Amino acid sequence: RDLPSFPTRRSSDLSLQVSSSIPFGERFLVIPSTETISCMSVLERTKGQLFVVHRLDLDTSGVIAFARNTRALAALNEAFRSDLVMKRYVARLDGSVRADRGTITLPLSVNRLERPRQCVLSESAGGKACATDYEVISRTSTCGRATSLVNLYPATGPSPQRRVHCAH
Repeated sequence: RDLPSFPTRRSSDLSLQVSSSIPFGERFLVIPSTETISCMSVLERTKGQLFVVHRLDLDTSGVIAFARNTRALAALNEAFRSDLVMKRYVARLDGSVRADRGTITLPLSVNRLERPRQCVLSESAGGKACATDYEVISRTSTCGRATSLVNLYPATGPSPQRRVHCAH
């Protein structure tokens, strides 16, 4: 998938990419967060006043995006509101993915037997259309076990869709 050359800030396996018109430099931080104390209060001791922009994927990565001033906060809030933020996830999958890139389109719904998990369900039965674009970064085989490292770009649908789409 061809991506525009936007400024990128990386945190573990998540990249946050936004329009080049949004102020960056020392005005923006992406910090992974799993601690039980307020990471914001700890960061503000060394970085000064911060503004919470967005908690990305609360149940998975726990990454929090902060703005360092109100101008950056406004620009980033507008980027999220206008869908200018593109999420990229990196996943290691069992097996060798055949195509170098593609789109997985499977309708999903809440699994009524295992809430809040998602499951594949036809649109006629109430599933919502979901699409995830992917590109293979590498394929490896260790001790006879093939794996593929892929970039995932959710195009539509709920955040847990990546796992369900990769399982199919």
